[in-house]
Amino acid sequence: MSSPRARAWRLVQALLVLLAVLAVHPALAADPRLELVVDADRISVGQTVSAQVRLIDTVHRGAPELPVGKGLAATYRGQSSEVVVVNFESSRVTNWSFALTGLAEGTWTVGPVELQHGNQTLRADAVMVTVAPGEQMTVDGGAGVDASLSDEAPYLGEVVLYRFRHKHNDRVLDLDWTPPAFDGLIEEKTAGPDQQDSTVTDADGTWNLQEIVVPLVASQVGDHVVPPAVLTAKVPARDRGRRRPFLGSVELRTLSSKPIGVDVRPLPSDGRPRDFDGLVGQFQLTATLRERGGKRPVPVTEVAEVPLGESLTVEVVLRGNGTMAGVALPPPPSAAGYRVYDDAPEIQARVGSDGFQSVATFRRAVVPEAEGPLTIAPVELSAFDPEVGAFVTLRTRPIEVLVTPGEAGTGTVARFERDGDSDSAGGAEVAALGEDILPVSGGARVGDARLSRIVPLAVALPLLPAFGLVALGIDGLRRRRAPDPRADLRARLAALPAEPQARLAALEEAFREACGLRLGRPAPGLDRQVVTEGLGFEAGALYVDLERARYGGFSPGGDLEGRVRAFVEAT
Repeated sequence: MSSPRARAWRLVQALLVLLAVLAVHPALAADPRLELVVDADRISVGQTVSAQVRLIDTVHRGAPELPVGKGLAATYRGQSSEVVVVNFESSRVTNWSFALTGLAEGTWTVGPVELQHGNQTLRADAVMVTVAPGEQMTVDGGAGVDASLSDEAPYLGEVVLYRFRHKHNDRVLDLDWTPPAFDGLIEEKTAGPDQQDSTVTDADGTWNLQEIVVPLVASQVGDHVVPPAVLTAKVPARDRGRRRPFLGSVELRTLSSKPIGVDVRPLPSDGRPRDFDGLVGQFQLTATLRERGGKRPVPVTEVAEVPLGESLTVEVVLRGNGTMAGVALPPPPSAAGYRVYDDAPEIQARVGSDGFQSVATFRRAVVPEAEGPLTIAPVELSAFDPEVGAFVTLRTRPIEVLVTPGEAGTGTVARFERDGDSDSAGGAEVAALGEDILPVSGGARVGDARLSRIVPLAVALPLLPAFGLVALGIDGLRRRRAPDPRADLRARLAALPAEPQARLAALEEAFREACGLRLGRPAPGLDRQVVTEGLGFEAGALYVDLERARYGGFSPGGDLEGRVRAFVEAT
């Protein structure tokens, strides 16, 4: 019989053998998968970038086929393999490399790629690649830069893309890019600049290409000029005739792009809807009803049921290629039979091969006011479509709901009146709820507690003046030490920057801070609805005018600035 030590040693040896097998054959440790990676999603006609098909956690003989659109050409370059170890887990990766060349303008698909592995089919989804017109970049000393706008005649409020490209064949040690002052344009706030690095091949050889894309919003009507952008690069020093540079010495290379002319066109006044709120671009608007709790969407074919006294969640999604800063849902029609409460929208935006894309998600709580069938009215938004040059109306579908009786004692849903509402508006008395009256706990005692309540009060009364004096002293110290936010706002108004866009941003920030002070809420969480309901119509109108000024131009010292100053001074 073997000893316990010998059995333990054999167990350790078996584990070591198993780990070795898993390291050599990673297919036993994880499910295999296939990936498709393209170095750049935007190239020019005649340029070549690299594309890889990656097989992970298994092995395969022979190269897969890489289908591409007719505006691209794919050439097989070869195969390589490696073992990658991450967090003590190894994966075997097989790379099939392809050269991808742009042949014609347009947006083309690369892939999908399918590979038969035993009884299963591995698949890598397709990737979209945009081929732009061939651009001749001036190259001086092994490097060159250029800049362009996706549209040099945009409409007011339209999103355009500024592209800056740096092409070089040297080893770059450091880069410093200074963007230009975008005259007549402002940077889109919800999406930051996008940067891509790739290797391209053209008639002049193989180059490293760096591209920076900045989303902008046309903000001021008229002719403007975007000045040159400047790039400073540190590269290893070159031989100068017979002189050789010192080891490790560098030289600075400064390059600048050409200026770009842009003509921002005004939006037409004919056909402009009264509810138009600055939405410019091509958009889609959808609404989905979600179950109570907001977890699962209710299918269109079903009629949702909700007890009276509870709420439904309607998720409204706005997608498109325009900026959504300041967008808000309109209120429901009067006498709709329900009330709504909107959360602040979640806005996500990005810059990719398909240009600028943004998504705004609104969650609206709907509270029915009576039992029976209920139709949630469509949500309508007005937008200007630059492609057709006209205003359009976006509309969701109506949603049918059945309001069932609530739990016993809930009564009817009360309608709360705001100041100025009349009884004729349909207001009802607030019903007492039966469930507010709870039974006495079985383990509780009922007795006369009047004496026990009076004794602490009698002891505390003589001490109240002393506590009051101490509290006043502490409050005075706190007030002397804490900065006065109102004084800070006045100081900021007295030191506004002279540049129009920076001045507008400072005014908007001061207005929001003043609203937060009046409402007792943090300024970043405020939206137009909260400001209007809490501070009145004039404050809501000022909120909207500041939002519109971002895209409709701003004149320092004008009426808008005077209104903001008066609002802040009155805070």
